[in-house]
Amino acid sequence: MRAWRVVLVFLVIVGVSVLALGSPIRIGSVPSLERLVVVHLVATALRASGYDVQLLSYHGAHGAHDVREALLQGSIDLCIEYTGTVWMDLLSNSFSNESPQVVYSLLEEHDNQTYRLVWMEPIWCNSTFAVATSAAFSEEHNVSTLTEFGEYVASMSGEVRFGNTFRSLDLTDLQTSYGFELTPDSLLHIDHPAALLTQVATGDLVAWTIMGTDPAVAVNDWVLLSDEKNVFPPHDLAVCVRADALDVHPGLEAVLLDVVGAFPHELIDARVEMTRLNAQVVVDGLTVEQVAISWFERPSTYAGFLAAATGCRYTFTGTINLSSSLLTSVKYAFKGQAPANSKVTVYLWAWKKKTGKAPYALCIVSKTVDVDAAGQYTGTIVFDYKKYTTAPYTGRIDAFFMCDAPPLCSFEINITP
Repeated sequence: MRAWRVVLVFLVIVGVSVLALGSPIRIGSVPSLERLVVVHLVATALRASGYDVQLLSYHGAHGAHDVREALLQGSIDLCIEYTGTVWMDLLSNSFSNESPQVVYSLLEEHDNQTYRLVWMEPIWCNSTFAVATSAAFSEEHNVSTLTEFGEYVASMSGEVRFGNTFRSLDLTDLQTSYGFELTPDSLLHIDHPAALLTQVATGDLVAWTIMGTDPAVAVNDWVLLSDEKNVFPPHDLAVCVRADALDVHPGLEAVLLDVVGAFPHELIDARVEMTRLNAQVVVDGLTVEQVAISWFERPSTYAGFLAAATGCRYTFTGTINLSSSLLTSVKYAFKGQAPANSKVTVYLWAWKKKTGKAPYALCIVSKTVDVDAAGQYTGTIVFDYKKYTTAPYTGRIDAFFMCDAPPLCSFEINITP
C-alpha cells in the first residue's frame, strides 16, 4: 500500500527567542558577491535554527587558498566555495571536459577520504564562462546550444561578430570543440562592461562571453547557450564542512541540506535563481543580508525546504489571517482526495518570525489517516502553542500543500481556536 504525504506549512508570528545551540559555527569565505550571498543564506538559516554563527572573511589574491587552509586546520567549521576552484586551482587537477557532476564527485571523494571534509551537494549554478546571445537572435535562428551556434557560424563562413570579455579566455578549444572558426575581423576583445552593453544594444554583436550568473543576463533577458561538451570548467557553489563539526552539531547537516535543497536542481533553473540573487545586490542595491532575509520570506523557499526534507511535491495555497484569540492551541481539520485505500500523512510545520529576521522553525507535528475506497480522507491535527510560547501574537499563516507523488492530492482546511 502506497503512503502519501501532505505537508501544511504555517508561518506563525510570535515574539520569543531561540537559545543558541552550543559553540559558534564558524563560516569562512572569500568576500566575492556570489559566495557572500550564499554565506548569508547559510548563516541566516543556521541562526534561524538557533545556532550562533561567526563569519570570517579571507581577502587578497590567495583568499581561496587561505580559506581552504583554515578549514583543514580547524580554524573554521565550514566554507562556501566553487567545486572547480578547489579541484582544479587549489588541488592542481587537470580538466578534461568532465561534467559538473563528475567534478563534484571527484572532489567529494578526495576530500572525504583524505581530510574528512564533507561536501554538500552543490547549488548547480555553474558560475563559469558562458556564451550569451539575445533572446531575439536565439528565437529567430533556433539557437539555444553551442552546437547550434557552431552550425550557424559555419553557415556564415565565420563572419559572425563575437565579443570576448575575458582577456584570459582562449577561445580555441571552444571553436575546435563545436566545429567553427571565427574570422579575425569578427572576433572583438571587450574590456569594459559598459562597452559590451553598448555594442549589444546597437546590434554590433551576435554573441559574447560572460559569466554564467552575471546579473546582466537577467536584466537584459539574454540567453545563455548550453555548453553540452563541457568546454568551460564547471564552478558550482557548495558548502564544505568538517566532519568533526557535524559530529559536534548533530542538527547542522540537516540545516545545510535544507538550504541547498531549496534551490532548483536543474542547471538552467539554478543559474536563473543565483543570477536573480546577484542582481538584487548589483542592480537593486540590497545588502547581502537583506537578500538572505528576503529569500527566506518567499513562500517558495519554505516549500523548497520541505521538498528537500520530505521529497514531496508542493503547491502554495494562500494566506490565512490570525487573530489575537489564538493564544493556546489550534485544531486544524482537513479533508481531501487521494488514491483509494492508501494512506495520507499530514505534516503541520509551524514557524515563528521576528521583524527583519528569518523565520525560526518551531516543530513538526503529523497525523496519518486512511483513505477510503472512494478516495476520500478526513482528519484533525492539533498544534499546542503553549508548549512554545506564552506571548500573545497576531499575524498570518502561509499554507502549503505537499504530496510525494502524482496525482497530487487535494485538501481543505478549517481552523478552530
